[in-house]
Amino acid sequence: MADPVTTILATIGASLSVSSNIPQVYRIWKDPKTRSTDDISPLSTTIHILAASCWSVYGFYLKLWILGVESFIVLLCWILILFAIIKDTWFLQNE
Repeated sequence: MADPVTTILATIGASLSVSSNIPQVYRIWKDPKTRSTDDISPLSTTIHILAASCWSVYGFYLKLWILGVESFIVLLCWILILFAIIKDTWFLQNE
């Protein structure tokens, strides 16, 4: 059984990690007419996706559920950001 202090710290850390990505995703997707992804690096976003994937697999493999779930949610946030970058870069420029 996990120590309650480490569980609380892990939960707080996971909550902060997930919540730090939500404003960025919201800003990008809230209004397609006014959003801009020009200042977001596709390379950095891809690295974040790879890192979150590794952490998620690691967490689930070791049955560290807080880490696995948190990393998976962060992964989904970064995938949404990458889709917005691709959409803005390749699809909206052709309109």
